[in-house]
Amino acid sequence: MDDETEIEWPREIWMREREEHDQGVVTAVLSEHATIARHEGDTEREAEFHHYIDADIYQSSVKYHQARIEALTAENKRLDKACCEWAEVSQANYQRAKAAEAKLASVGTLVFMNAEAKPKNVSVFCSAESVAAITAWYGAYFAGDRYTAAFNGRNVPMDINGECLSTLAELKGGEG
Repeated sequence: MDDETEIEWPREIWMREREEHDQGVVTAVLSEHATIARHEGDTEREAEFHHYIDADIYQSSVKYHQARIEALTAENKRLDKACCEWAEVSQANYQRAKAAEAKLASVGTLVFMNAEAKPKNVSVFCSAESVAAITAWYGAYFAGDRYTAAFNGRNVPMDINGECLSTLAELKGGEG
């Protein structure tokens, strides 16, 4: 088709609502204006007409899209709230994990090697802070036995009563 014979399609179509037993026959009014010409006694056009623009029912489409926008906005707000709550929970869990990691960093293995007891080797998982109390208890309980103690593979020097002579810094691996 050349430019001179191009068809001008109407911008609007008013489609009559389908009747109960229409057998696929409906009435359409093509209009350049947003009106349907009616006159008194016009039985052909005395009905509800739907406004179509570019093959969509205009009013229904606007209502549909407004409802979808409202639903999506509500869903977006719900998801945003859930993400904020998740972020708070995640941050709290992270802080708890970091605190547990810090506690675990100071946890080590205290091994007692007692030549006269059964079993000869006993391992205790504890923090460096509790080594002095545990060695004092062990020394009191196994008084007179020949034993040694090591925390994380390093010898724990003790006096004759089993009291720990190492400083906390030495137990944690630093210099005393």
